[in-house]
Amino acid sequence: MHIAISDLHLSPEHPELLAGFQRLCMRLPTDTKSLWILGDLFDFWIGDDAPNPAAEGVIKALRPLHARGVELHFVPGNRDFLVGEHFAELAQMKIHHDGKLLVINGRPTWLIHGDHLCIDDKNYMAFRNVVRNRSWQQDFLGKPLEERLAMAHEARKLSSTENASKPEDIMDINDEFTVRQVKTHGALDLIHGHTHRPAFHPLGEEGTRYVLGDWRDGQAVICQWDNDSAPVLKRLDYTAEDASLGTPL
Repeated sequence: MHIAISDLHLSPEHPELLAGFQRLCMRLPTDTKSLWILGDLFDFWIGDDAPNPAAEGVIKALRPLHARGVELHFVPGNRDFLVGEHFAELAQMKIHHDGKLLVINGRPTWLIHGDHLCIDDKNYMAFRNVVRNRSWQQDFLGKPLEERLAMAHEARKLSSTENASKPEDIMDINDEFTVRQVKTHGALDLIHGHTHRPAFHPLGEEGTRYVLGDWRDGQAVICQWDNDSAPVLKRLDYTAEDASLGTPL
């Protein structure tokens, strides 16, 4: 069995999210082969060198999974694209900066975060082009921690203000662009997060788009599959202490 999650937005202000993530890690069945974290595990990330209680909690939750043979994979999101190899090594997970193509139930399936498919949000795409530039990242990571933290808080505040006034449709993926991107990567199906609109969607003429949900108010939508069965979206109560992985949508 394989599991994909996304959009936890862990932060010191919301310890219940970290507790929920830790519960999920502890209750993954013994036949779990891999855990895929498809971006925005953290609400923001200003460098592997920054003190981060949530990051420490993630490491403690993931290491036992790795020890029992679960493969751990991470695709950076728009909030935590600066997660580096040092943290990945501590957490025993592999980073896939451009997503990952898997074959699920005989169908090539692309696993990504999904923010780069929202091309109708021109302001965000312009911002993304700046912060994903290697020179900008090196300059940012070279600044003092206090300055980086202040910049991150300012960016979060600006994003919240702008998103409140944006039309809903421009913050979703662009269908035509997404179909072209999926074909370019040799895939038929797509599993992603970012949009916080969990559902199954048709993708072109023969594909399916599986959209994960963000974690809030005790609920999350995760994806589960076996190599010989189609992905299933499940609604998870991450506050529950039982071993259930949720119920299908």
